[in-house]
Amino acid sequence: MSRQIQIRRGSATDHENFTGAVGEVTMDTTNKTLRVHDGTTAGGIPLARMSDIPSVPDVTSIAMPSNTYDDLTLGATDSTYTAPGDGYFTWHKTTGNSSQYFGMINTTAGNLMTVQWVPIRGGGCQGFLPAKTGDVCRVIYTASGTTECFRFIYAVSVGS
Repeated sequence: MSRQIQIRRGSATDHENFTGAVGEVTMDTTNKTLRVHDGTTAGGIPLARMSDIPSVPDVTSIAMPSNTYDDLTLGATDSTYTAPGDGYFTWHKTTGNSSQYFGMINTTAGNLMTVQWVPIRGGGCQGFLPAKTGDVCRVIYTASGTTECFRFIYAVSVGS
């Protein structure tokens, strides 16, 4: 006979008042999704369901990265950045703690457009997030290591 595994579960309201252990996974019965806990964030970090993520982000008019970029200063977690043109946000962050994470979300028009949620493994992470002019992107992280690079790289114009 097969074995059954059951994880801790509760409503969205129950989760808002719950801080799970580092690496604990719980089920949000209201939103029918899982939440990952880091031992400090009340409510945990909700995971997106496949139906919440567009199959193809609308970046069809963005071309390859150019040699032109703006260096940015990484603010506190939950800071937002507005894309100054068509292009890509990119980062490289180091740390020695493998339970930390760094993510960037394109939140334009209130929609989850593209996610780069990169757990830090073995000392660092890096990512690349496409954005169009005016898109507002938000960073969410616990990574406390050195920010080696955080910048916006402009795309080569289509037809150039």
